[in-house]
Amino acid sequence: LAPLRRELADVERRLATAEAEVAELTRRLGDASLYADPDAAAGVVAAHGAAKDAAAALMTTWEELGTRLERAEAADPEEGATDAGAGGLSDRRRPRAR
Repeated sequence: LAPLRRELADVERRLATAEAEVAELTRRLGDASLYADPDAAAGVVAAHGAAKDAAAALMTTWEELGTRLERAEAADPEEGATDAGAGGLSDRRRPRAR
């Protein structure tokens, strides 16, 4: 289960970074001065769309890995109980951007 937990933790870190990027780009889109330069605005709009797509893909991966980990823990409850305090799915919550 350890490799699956490591993979899940990696995806969580990447998802938090992606969500932070979406939040920053959303903030930039809310700045009226951005639209004084249509090319810059178009670039931020495109980057925002790409960042949202990347975050959504990572969220899907995170959910799939979480399901796989839950199933693996259910199949081997002894190992799941042994490792639960070290990052078992029961300790997991949807990652949030910092």
